[in-house]
Amino acid sequence: MHTVVVQVNLPVKPRLDLSRSTHGRRRLPSRPCQSSAAAYNHHRLSPTTPVRPHSTTNTEKRRPGVRNTPADSFPSRCSLLQEAVRAPHASRSPPASRSCSCSADICCLYRGPEVEGEMAGALGVRATPFTYAAHALAAAAAVMVLIWAIHFRGGLAFEAVNKNLIFNVHPVLMLIGYIILGSEGIMIYKSFPGLNHDTAKLIHLILHTIAIVLGAVGIYCAFKNHNESGIANLYSLHSWLGLGAISMYGIQWIFGFVTFFFPGAAPDVRRSALPWHALFGLFVYILTLATSQLGFLEKLTFLESGGLDKYGTEAILVNCTALVVVLFGTAVVVAAIAPADKVDEPEGYAPIPVVA
Repeated sequence: MHTVVVQVNLPVKPRLDLSRSTHGRRRLPSRPCQSSAAAYNHHRLSPTTPVRPHSTTNTEKRRPGVRNTPADSFPSRCSLLQEAVRAPHASRSPPASRSCSCSADICCLYRGPEVEGEMAGALGVRATPFTYAAHALAAAAAVMVLIWAIHFRGGLAFEAVNKNLIFNVHPVLMLIGYIILGSEGIMIYKSFPGLNHDTAKLIHLILHTIAIVLGAVGIYCAFKNHNESGIANLYSLHSWLGLGAISMYGIQWIFGFVTFFFPGAAPDVRRSALPWHALFGLFVYILTLATSQLGFLEKLTFLESGGLDKYGTEAILVNCTALVVVLFGTAVVVAAIAPADKVDEPEGYAPIPVVA
């Protein structure tokens, strides 16, 4: 009797390529998806779908605590990757699915808030609530400094017999123009996370340009008041830090314009320079906030030395304005370093859900 061996080559699904990723996320095979449930059902194996026997290789060693399933079974490999993503947070219940920022016709694995939260560092907070708080505190600080300069100090002027009116322009422009507008420039990426990146970058540039121009005018008014009143210049720590802060602000603006706007550096250079640009910008901003506190303290000390009631309405207003500026600056810094609440995703695409 002769034995006849018939070899049948069954079709096998392509192996999943784990080496490619989009925005730090693992991609699934390029295939349009209509919804989370539909995408998952679309990729499920039917009972008649042939699967090769699983064999453990050097790149696929069995790991304790992780379900090892046939490597060529798409849903099984998908589940394996989902478990790998969820492994550090296995004790937590999986959150609801959300959209992913994939390129066209690509589905990616779900990355929950726990994984994204790791990017927030030790903070573990989102930027949006702090942007709201910063906007409210900015409005309060602007109103308070205007009430102080106009109601209590007599008004604003570039030319006047009363030289104090010229000086009043200094705190108004430095707070509203220099600090508040500069803060809005810092937060623009977090205040409107869905805004087009090029548009946000342009607004960022414009706001910082206006801020540095108004800051320079505010410093000019302080020098003008001193010169016309016979007061010495640059004798206080406030003036030293103020000139240093606006000088570094100018250097930061020039560096950012040349590197990121025009003519623009090479992509690798921009990528390397961006963290330093953001870090140095926050340093200059915090230095500006500290300088403003010294300015409020210095001016109020001079006024109280001239007879102003230390517990009067004006003194309390100045102290409260300085306190609001501190809270405002804190909200801006936290908003700048915390991750944005939402990133717009391509329409019509949804992630494959994580299933238990």
